[in-house]
Amino acid sequence: FIDVPRRIRNPHWQELAIEPMESAIRSQVGEIVSPDNLQLVPGKVQELLSHRNEFTSHMRELRQQMVFNLGRSVAEGAKELARISDQQTQLRLQKSERHG
Repeated sequence: FIDVPRRIRNPHWQELAIEPMESAIRSQVGEIVSPDNLQLVPGKVQELLSHRNEFTSHMRELRQQMVFNLGRSVAEGAKELARISDQQTQLRLQKSERHG
C-alpha cells in the first residue's frame, strides 16, 4: 500500500466507534510504504514474493477470521431474509388481531 490519505465514503464513520476493516487489516495484508519512499516498493514486492507460501497461508487464516459463510453466503443470506420476513409477517398479524 502507498500510504496516502484514504478515501472516506462515510464522513461520520468515527461516530460508530469501530475501525473500518480496511484500516484494521491493512498492515496484515501487505506492506505500507510512504510516498516519500517509493524506491522501496520493488524490494517490498520481492520480499512478499520470496515468502509466497507463508503469505498465502496467512491470507487464508485471515479470510477464515474475517469472512463469514464463505462459499455459502447467498444461501445463508436468503435464509436470514426469509426469517426476518416471517418474523415481520407474524408481528403484523399479531398487531392486526389486537386492533380488529
